[in-house]
Amino acid sequence: MEKRLELLEKFYYLNYVEGDRLLERKGKGMFMDSMSKIKQGNQKLCDAGLDTACIQVFIYGLGEKAIDVVSVLGDKNAKEVKHPQADAELEKLGSKIIEMGNNEGYGLLYSYYTLIDQEKTGIEWNEKGLKKGCRLCASNKEIYEKEL
Repeated sequence: MEKRLELLEKFYYLNYVEGDRLLERKGKGMFMDSMSKIKQGNQKLCDAGLDTACIQVFIYGLGEKAIDVVSVLGDKNAKEVKHPQADAELEKLGSKIIEMGNNEGYGLLYSYYTLIDQEKTGIEWNEKGLKKGCRLCASNKEIYEKEL
């Protein structure tokens, strides 16, 4: 328990104290540089066994994939939208979050599979998570039931 408390303290400092300071920096490329530093810090905490840090790393990875899709929308020269490809590292990370005992990993995997156009697989993960009490999965289900 003491180790988790220590890791949570580091997580809070990284994401809410240091993170705020880093994100206040101005200049070309500073935002992405700051995000990279925060992601690296969360990766270290994830490697040390903190599930919430693993969730942050997963969300950054998912965000990077989404940014690739959105970035072409404002590009007049873009000929087509490149659909995000499967990412074995994100899939492993989602499973790791679940293995660490955090059922929200199921909902994260739903989001990932939906982003890469594998909605059926995403719904399967989401349904598993619902059975385990995943709160994110309940929100996800409301979304895909409206779309069906």
